[in-house]
Amino acid sequence: MKFEYDSNENNFKNTALVVPPWEEMKDIKVSRNLKIINALHKKYYTYREDETSVVDFFSNDLISENHQLYEDAYRLIVSDYRWVMLCERRWINSATNYLVKIRELVIGCVNYIKKNDIKFIFNVTVPHRIETWVLNKILEEIFSGTVFIFCYSQIPGFISIYKGIDKYIQLDLDERFTTEDLKENINSRQYIELCKRNSSNKKDKSWLLDLNVLNKWKIHKARQIPQRIIQKIYKKYIFNKYKKNSFKGDLIAKNNVVYFMHYQPEATTLPLGQFYIEQSNAINALRMAFPKEIKIYIKEHPTQFRQPIDPRFRPVDYYDSISSIKNVEFIDPMSSSFNLIDQAKFVSTLNGKVSFQSLMRGKPTICFGLNIYDNHKGCHMYKDQKSLKSFINNYHEINFEEANNNFISSLSNKCISGFEYENGKLLKISGSIYTKSRRVGILKMINSIFKIT
Repeated sequence: MKFEYDSNENNFKNTALVVPPWEEMKDIKVSRNLKIINALHKKYYTYREDETSVVDFFSNDLISENHQLYEDAYRLIVSDYRWVMLCERRWINSATNYLVKIRELVIGCVNYIKKNDIKFIFNVTVPHRIETWVLNKILEEIFSGTVFIFCYSQIPGFISIYKGIDKYIQLDLDERFTTEDLKENINSRQYIELCKRNSSNKKDKSWLLDLNVLNKWKIHKARQIPQRIIQKIYKKYIFNKYKKNSFKGDLIAKNNVVYFMHYQPEATTLPLGQFYIEQSNAINALRMAFPKEIKIYIKEHPTQFRQPIDPRFRPVDYYDSISSIKNVEFIDPMSSSFNLIDQAKFVSTLNGKVSFQSLMRGKPTICFGLNIYDNHKGCHMYKDQKSLKSFINNYHEINFEEANNNFISSLSNKCISGFEYENGKLLKISGSIYTKSRRVGILKMINSIFKIT
């Protein structure tokens, strides 16, 4: 599917761009006709004086001509259980207060879309803040508008455009963009080769995980000190419970399945996880599809124990509950992922980078939720038990060398590079190599579509 959006002033009048809080964003001067939505409060970041902050969306300004739209939009949002979990990421309060806030948010979003005649919204990442998620859902499903998302492609450092908040379709790019032949680009080739490297190779692979990007232990306000102390205690407690249920050793049983968990809360699970935000649901689906003698190993994401753990996503009895499922066992989170992939018969996750790594290593992969690997013959996008069992029974027919080549070739008109250098160094943007490349790639996208010429 092609990226079909005309870059002209008439379209800009009906388009909103959700801007990131990046100082380098201010170097790009987009059309004044383009509506700007600040994903934060204006006191933290301001791109343009006439922008709308997401905090401005909450409203009780009821307009009688919109009454059916309010009703339809409200029912749409509250019928999707993800609104509750997104509320929990923003407020710690009662369900009643959540409903009050959702009502006000729905009213404000409907009014904003109607007042500005919004037909397109561009997002710099998957909308995973309650305000932007609700706005995009309402535009797409109530007003039949179009949602575009700038995000990583299957290979980190390369950026693609996706369409649909709950479809996430990777689009073919046109002549406005300088796309990459990923078979020839040195950065993509290095990543692909690293994915194929022998699991016994001790050379540093940390950039595959980029574990040091996050540091949520930082204390910004004094009132966070008691919270951080409690989180430290809880992290140690829940980690000990995990280890208690974990397999000891490096060699796992033959003919097994390895499920790689996601760090939470994060956009890859909420909202992209859809019905599998709670990952034990995916594990249950695997258990029902495979014969009972096939062991399912679970590897927790190592970042989960490097960051403050939210008890709402890893409650006290969470690991006990999963390990009580017959023939399911946890693995040390710091175990070599490549070693586990090589020992596995099948690999599974929601939609993480481990899917790509597994496919490059010739292992059939089962994904849950929205993902960007389902056009690879070796990847099964879970829909139901019947189709999964068919995949399990016929996986040996897959020619992985051919499938990998076709898959990489198919990306060449869908990706632009975020690796842009000056004097041999990446542009001066704070953060890891992937933080830099993501920002550079997205800024290039915005520049190509919206910059005043």
